[in-house]
Parts: sequence; structure tokens; C-alpha cells
Amino acid sequence: MRLRLRSSLLGIALLAGALAPVATAGVACAASSAGLVVSTGSNNYTYCVELGGSSVNGIQLIQRAGSQHGLQYKLGYGGNAVCMLANVGASGNDCFGEHPYFWGYWRGNGSGGWSWSGTGASNVTVRAGDVNGWSWGTGDSGSSHPPPPATTYESVCGAAPAPDPKPKPDKPKGRQPGGAKPKNG
Repeated sequence: MRLRLRSSLLGIALLAGALAPVATAGVACAASSAGLVVSTGSNNYTYCVELGGSSVNGIQLIQRAGSQHGLQYKLGYGGNAVCMLANVGASGNDCFGEHPYFWGYWRGNGSGGWSWSGTGASNVTVRAGDVNGWSWGTGDSGSSHPPPPATTYESVCGAAPAPDPKPKPDKPKGRQPGGAKPKNG
């Protein structure tokens, strides 16, 4: 009986130790990640992308999704236009000349909706907690190009990233709690 109890406790301890790093890694990733949605018209793909810093631009978000999750993409016009995502789109460097369809760029509004981006992705700053979307279709504005499906950061990456902690106020100089003087040196 004692041997079984020890074996069970050892098994529980090993399992808890093995799961602890996974939970910690997820929290660390969520603190500096953004969501990316790719809507091909027939399929929708979502990626939680680690930023690797405080921000990236919209093109770098795609590149990071490629290296982190295997998203297939092709850029044109000097890396400033998206020709292909998830194996859908133009195969050459002319992202807009092969057919009437193209990738439309959208920015998440925080509640699942989208706003058409009139600015190119290479000029947009993406920060932790943001969601960017790309949809394959026609139309040159948010009123004529189909948006990606409603998506929030939480639906892609889990819990919202924690806000930056507030700096702690400096402790007053002089006597420490309990009447002791501060130590020098």
C-alpha cells in the first residue's frame, strides 16, 4: 500500500512539474503577441503571433506567422504588398495584375469587428493585443471588399495581454519600518 501511494504521489508531482512550464510559456507569449486572421474565401486561418518586441509592422506580422506557424506567403513590390497568403493569390511579383482578386488589409476594432486599412501594412504598427486580418476578394474599400470573420484577440490568443505594470513609488528615505535607520553601502 505504501509503495502504491508513493508511486501515485511521485506520478502526480512529475505531472505537475511537466505542466508548469507549459502554462508559464503561454502567459509569456500572450504578453507580447498579436492575432492574425487570413480569410481565403473558402477557409479561415488564425494565428497567435509572438511579436519579439513591443511592436512590428503588418508585413512583419505575416513574416513572423510564416516562421512561427508555417503560413505560406509571397510579397511583391519590394516587400510592401501581399501577393499570396495560405497558398491563395498571385504567384508572381505583380500582386494585382494576374486576376481581379487581391488581399484586402483589415484592422481589428477590439470587439470582433474590422476597419478597412487605408494604409499599407508596412506602414502600420501592430502591438500586443492587436488583431490584423487579410481577406481575399474584390473591391477597393471596406464597403466593397469582404472583411474576415468577426475575430477578437482572445479568440485567437487566449486571455488579453496584461497591461504594463505601473512603476512602484520610491520608498521614503529616513527611518525604515520598525524605527531602524537605512543602511549605507
